[in-house]
Amino acid sequence: VSMKRKYEDMAERVDKLKGSKILEDMENIYKEGLSLVTPTEMTGTLKGSLIINRQLQSIFKEARQNIEIMTTEKGLQDIHSNHFRTLKKLSKRGVKIKIMAPLKNEEIRKSLSEIAELRDSPALGRVAVIDGEHMLMALTDDKVHETQDLALWTNSKHAVQSMAGPLFSQYW
Repeated sequence: VSMKRKYEDMAERVDKLKGSKILEDMENIYKEGLSLVTPTEMTGTLKGSLIINRQLQSIFKEARQNIEIMTTEKGLQDIHSNHFRTLKKLSKRGVKIKIMAPLKNEEIRKSLSEIAELRDSPALGRVAVIDGEHMLMALTDDKVHETQDLALWTNSKHAVQSMAGPLFSQYW
C-alpha cells in the first residue's frame, strides 16, 4: 500500500470524525474534565450505632452549604448528644441546618433551635442529606439494639438529588 493511499485513508477518517458525536464528546471531556467514580467509592452499608455516628460526624464536617435531617425522637436525642458541637460550629460557619423530628423534649428543642431551623413532625424515619451530595439513611427502626442498627450511606449526587432531597422537601 502506497504512502499516498495511507494518507488518503487517514484524511477520510479525519473528515468523518469532524462532524461526529465522538468528537463532540471528546471536546466536552477536554473542556470540562472527566471524573471516574466507582460504585464502591460512593456507597456503603454501616452496621452499629457507633459506626453510623462516626460516618455522620465525618460527612457533617464536610458540609459547606446545608444539612437536612429527618429523624425520630430517639434519633434527635442521638443527634443532640453526639453531634451538637459539630453542628454548632458548622452553623457559625454559615451552613444552613434543617431538622425535622418529633420535638417532644423541650431542652433539646431549645438547644437545637439556636443552630438549626426546626420543624415538629411525626417520625418518618432517619435520613440526613448533606450539601445535596451525601445521604445517610437508616435501614432499621431505632428500637433495635445499637449493635444491630443498619444504615445506607451514599455519596451519589444522583441518588441524593433525585430521591432524598425531594423527599425531605416534600415533608418540610
